[in-house]
Amino acid sequence: MNIVDYKKIVSKNKKCKNKIFSSLFAFLGGGTLGIISQALSDFGYYILHYSKENSYAFATLIVVSLACLLTILSFYNDMAQIFSAGLFVPTTGFANSVLSPSIEGRDEGLIRGVGSKMFSLSGSVIGCGIFFCAFVTIIKYILFLLGVISL
Repeated sequence: MNIVDYKKIVSKNKKCKNKIFSSLFAFLGGGTLGIISQALSDFGYYILHYSKENSYAFATLIVVSLACLLTILSFYNDMAQIFSAGLFVPTTGFANSVLSPSIEGRDEGLIRGVGSKMFSLSGSVIGCGIFFCAFVTIIKYILFLLGVISL
């Protein structure tokens, strides 16, 4: 079989997603997640009388815990097939990217399986984030020493 025939077979059997519906479902999934997060934050602020910062932390904790629970129960990946980027862009996607590989490695033990695989997907994000935070902090400190900015 030559490459042209192979490409014809692949293009014929390729499942094409409707981009409009995919975008709409991503918007609805992310929007629903935002509404739930805001409702939890308001609940923490108005009902539980937390400070604004603590109510945000409360909402984040609940939403990330819910994403972890749905990942453990194998529902998160099914929901992600429907809502795509709407669920993977916020912190819930980061929680899923930490937890999913660790679940796959549970048969290899706590250290070699869960511990080592936990950051296989998200480790580069964490590493780059720490590096760039340090870089920006050094630049900001130099600008402060030069008198360009004030802290």
